[in-house]
Amino acid sequence: MSKPDAIRLAKEAAMKDGINLSDYQRPEARYGADDRTWFVFFDGRGRIRAVGSHFGVYIDDQTGESRVIRGM
Repeated sequence: MSKPDAIRLAKEAAMKDGINLSDYQRPEARYGADDRTWFVFFDGRGRIRAVGSHFGVYIDDQTGESRVIRGM
């Protein structure tokens, strides 16, 4: 899958998990060739960073299955 596909799937997974994406900056996606997964990182908006103001989504490149990881 392409980087834009991974970001789209991550956004869909986050919204399904009840996360309001307007609270976060534009996500960053990285591909891990070793395990064939994408990791999409969402950084919270604002100057103050606190636990839980970030989250990530792992996406299996082969199946498209996603997993949201909160509280980063």
